[in-house]
Amino acid sequence: MSAIERVEEPVISVYHARLGIVTDSSQWRRECPFCDRGMFLVGRDRCSFELQEYDHCIGCGQRVRYMDIEQMREKEAKG
Repeated sequence: MSAIERVEEPVISVYHARLGIVTDSSQWRRECPFCDRGMFLVGRDRCSFELQEYDHCIGCGQRVRYMDIEQMREKEAKG
């Protein structure tokens, strides 16, 4: 399924903490379980810079909602 086709798919609820870690310097990047080449980057609000609840894979376009967004924000606030 192409990224354009996947954009029409429903948003899937996931737990960020349960996704595979991408081996780089970012604690937020995670492997996409829906394709073999993508990842989630975890966006930020343009004004507040708060982590966003909704995201999409940069490879396949699958949209997700992080069910553990509050825990992610708390973790970031603690440093």
